[in-house]
Amino acid sequence: MTRLYKQNVITIVLTGVLILFLALTDPGRLPLPLLIVPFLVLFSLVYVVIKWYVLARFRVTRKRKVIASGVVATMPTLLLMFQSIHQLNSKDVVVVVALVCATGFYVAKADFIN
Repeated sequence: MTRLYKQNVITIVLTGVLILFLALTDPGRLPLPLLIVPFLVLFSLVYVVIKWYVLARFRVTRKRKVIASGVVATMPTLLLMFQSIHQLNSKDVVVVVALVCATGFYVAKADFIN
């Protein structure tokens, strides 16, 4: 299998898992640990799409792809988490954006991603 084929399969599987999970479950009757599953799948899906499809068009290092994908995937996931508990307002958006940007900056300066 080619790399592009594997990437497409993983993207389709993540999308399918997210759609099926959201369509077939009732959050009111779901056990508490399983409530985090859609957020993890959404984060993984956005991360994969950004890293493989968007950043693949640019000549950037692997480290920068990982960091940029993580930063971009973290923002909508955190904002959706706040919205799901009815705590999202303009101050929260500013705090999440600042927190994610600061974390992205410090991770970029760290040397643990090869």
